[in-house]
Amino acid sequence: MLSQALKKDSKMQVSKTKSSFYRRLYVAYLIDSQIASSVPELMAA
Repeated sequence: MLSQALKKDSKMQVSKTKSSFYRRLYVAYLIDSQIASSVPELMAA
């Protein structure tokens, strides 16, 4: 029962707004942590 609920949940589409928010958050994290400080570095990360 629980595994079925989890499978259903993982197939759920994340809204575009949410996914772009998380992507921006991730990019901000990469820049902040000095992992990537330029656009080519961001693309490679």
